[in-house]
Amino acid sequence: MTHYIKAFAFIAIICSGVFELNAQVKIVSGNEMSFTDSTDRNSYRSTEAGDIAILLTTNINSDFYFDEVGSPILEHEETVSEDFLQRIAPAFRYYISARTSVSAGLLLSRTSQLVTGEDEAAAGYEFANLEQRYKSRSVSLRLSYDRWNKPVYFRKFNLDSYYGMGMSIGRSRSIESRNEDYGNGEFSYETRSTPSGVFGLELYTGLMLRFDIFSVGAEFLGLGFDRQFGFGASEVTYSYDFDEVTDSGTYWIGGDGMPNEFLNQQFSSLSARSSKMSMYRGVRLLAVLHIN
Repeated sequence: MTHYIKAFAFIAIICSGVFELNAQVKIVSGNEMSFTDSTDRNSYRSTEAGDIAILLTTNINSDFYFDEVGSPILEHEETVSEDFLQRIAPAFRYYISARTSVSAGLLLSRTSQLVTGEDEAAAGYEFANLEQRYKSRSVSLRLSYDRWNKPVYFRKFNLDSYYGMGMSIGRSRSIESRNEDYGNGEFSYETRSTPSGVFGLELYTGLMLRFDIFSVGAEFLGLGFDRQFGFGASEVTYSYDFDEVTDSGTYWIGGDGMPNEFLNQQFSSLSARSSKMSMYRGVRLLAVLHIN
């Protein structure tokens, strides 16, 4: 009987120790852990060859943020190309591999203004009708190539970094018109058309937060080069009937950004070019929808 009592006591001691040990153990799921991990893994946040994505980007004007950081390599006057290149841009991205991608997108711009005034009682050289119109249209194609670094994995998102280069090329045209009708039936119509072309290259680095199929981030433009063709050179088309004299035709005249000697002269042909290179061009913000 004594042997049974000792055996029972020994088993009770062992069982009480096991129960106490189990009571101190807490099971923690992977979702409750916060860690960084650079190992490869398959998930909705990983990219593979053949993946595609839709991008929406916009630039922060560098005039407000980066002029004090680094002065331009070449001094230059601001021209319309600055506004032309800094627009909200839709784009399409294709992943050549898990670490490389190419993108193609459009840069679009549109402006339209119209002011008209009428006077039914106008007589002689008074304005019976005065109309001024301004329109501007631009479209540019932007192509880019990105090289992605290995992501850093967090519990709720991946931190992706990359670097790349982009190229843009496009055309823009602004049209200004002034139509004057007088009370005596005479008139004067004038339309000024300013075409221009833009070519640009840029180097940048980017940082993205990837939440499964959605990403947000920014690109930092480290070096940019723009070349604009046709700034300030406007073609004027005119026709008038004034003091019994009528005439019509076309000529070229200098406009914004041109030297003073060109502003009040009429030319049969006129061309202008502008190029500039500057550091710290700005920041581009991105929102990306991944379609795997």
